[in-house]
Amino acid sequence: MLRTFICCWALFISAAASAESLHIAVASNFADSAREIGERFRTTSGHEINVSSASSGKLYAQIRHGAPFDIFLSADADKPELLAQEYPETQFSLYTYALGRVVLWCPERCEAPLTDLQSGRLNPLAIANPRVAPYGKASMEVLNQLNVTSVTQVQGENISQTYRFIASGSAPIGFIARAQVRKMNNQTHWLAPRELHAPIRQRGVITPKGLKNPAALQFMNFLKSDDIQKFIHKQGYDAADE
Repeated sequence: MLRTFICCWALFISAAASAESLHIAVASNFADSAREIGERFRTTSGHEINVSSASSGKLYAQIRHGAPFDIFLSADADKPELLAQEYPETQFSLYTYALGRVVLWCPERCEAPLTDLQSGRLNPLAIANPRVAPYGKASMEVLNQLNVTSVTQVQGENISQTYRFIASGSAPIGFIARAQVRKMNNQTHWLAPRELHAPIRQRGVITPKGLKNPAALQFMNFLKSDDIQKFIHKQGYDAADE
């Protein structure tokens, strides 16, 4: 009995000693999913997970200025690729973990969100800031394709703040991520066709700091697993193509 106890205790001490703390910077649209994935990863690996969310542009700027993130999960492909160009040793870790979709959301059950937007009956329109938020950029592309450019806008710093503008009634209608409305079957929304905007290719990359953390590569491999990719798809994202 004592030998068994000592053996188990030694294994516990060894696992605790090898556990790492992993800090993930994630675009706000994917924050809830990342926390769930992080908890699953913690359960299987023992590594502690910290998730920080903001707009992709803001996170990219923080990483370039030395923020202590190990992994960057962006809402676009551009910023992780720029980071990998600046730090070529991280290029091997680039991975498209999800394809985002934009929806026009009208929580007060307007008859047809797109028709109401085009008629100008509902305003202001909430969108994420297209300069820093990929979903905001896609939203502007949809508006341009629909030739709806004169509508009054209120811009959120990221897609989460944009969601709050609409949910609180500050804006009656707006563009958000499909993942944000996946559980609201009673809410009126219009899914923007893929051809109206460039693909929202959400890519991840290990940061220069993360290269020194063995848990970072473990997490990226975990993110690629079939079970996690199925989970991501259920959250409202299209399947990644790599």
